This record gives sequence, structure tokens and C-alpha cells, in this order.
Amino acid sequence: MAPRAVPPRRPRSWRGWSHHISVPLLTALSVGCSQNHSPYAPGSAIPQFVRVPTEQLATLSDDSDPHGSALISAQDGGSLQVGRFRLDFAPGALLQDTEISITDVTNSVGYVQCRLEPEGTVFHARVTLRADFSDLATPTQYTMYWHVPTPTSQEVWSDVGGDPTWDGRGILTHLQHFSDYAPGKAGW
Repeated sequence: MAPRAVPPRRPRSWRGWSHHISVPLLTALSVGCSQNHSPYAPGSAIPQFVRVPTEQLATLSDDSDPHGSALISAQDGGSLQVGRFRLDFAPGALLQDTEISITDVTNSVGYVQCRLEPEGTVFHARVTLRADFSDLATPTQYTMYWHVPTPTSQEVWSDVGGDPTWDGRGILTHLQHFSDYAPGKAGW
């Protein structure tokens, strides 16, 4: 019986070898270096909000949270301004005429924040929220965050974006619904 011929072994090429390393390496780098702005990211920090100096807070009374409300027409839209915050509703943003309220809770919490009610109201056309705070911080460094309700006591805030206002006094953002909102910047 004649010995069986074994084909010569092909030398490993750099191309074949590099593929086995480069794919996992590139995957690890892209996953490890990506930015996760999800409010649920492990170890994510609460944003850095626009703080009011303590000496300013000390001069304010406990009941000094400005509050206002207005009946906004579903057909015509409308506006409401309270404290540092202004809401503008395009016609058709609401399905029916709705009593809208803003509470500027800045004095209670120590940073620029508002509560918009009725909470959870969803819009069907453009609604904008303007926050003016140029007396406390440079608005171009901030975006708007909304407070995400959670079943736990964990503070979760989600970045909803925003642009500096034309006059440089604050930021303007488009809303999808009502909740608590505050200008801030990433805290991590």
C-alpha cells in the first residue's frame, strides 16, 4: 500500500490572521468607546443643573414659587409665561381646550426647574419651552432635561436637547409631553 500524499500546508497570511483579531478588536473599541446618554446607563450621574446662589435663596420666602395657569385653545394655540419659563402652543397642539399651568420651582429646589401640568399631557403639534437663566450661567453650555418618573426613589433625568435663544438669555426646546423640566449639562 502506497503512502498517502499530504498536501503541503499553506502558510498563514497576515490577511487571514488580521481578520480574526481586527473584528473583535474593532467591536470592543466601538462598544467600549461609544457614549451612552441613556438615563438608565449604569453609573450615570444626575446632570449638573443651573444652581441659584445660596445668598439669593436665603432672601426668598418658602411660598415664593411663582405659579400661573391659562386656558389654552386647541384651535388657536397660545402662550403662558411664569417666572423664568415660557410655553408656546401651536394651533392643534392640544386635542381640546386645556387649562395649562407652570410652576417655577427654582426657589424650592435651588436650581432652575419648572413643573408643567397637567403632567403627561401629550402634544399633536409644536409646543416649545423657553427657560431664561443667563443671569446664572451661560445658556450655550446647556440643554433641557426632563424628570423621568420611576417606581423607585432613583433620580432619573433624560436629555431632550435644546438650542440657545436668539437673544442669548436662555434655551428653547420642543416638548413631547408635560413633566418637570430643568436646564442642565451632562454630569459624568
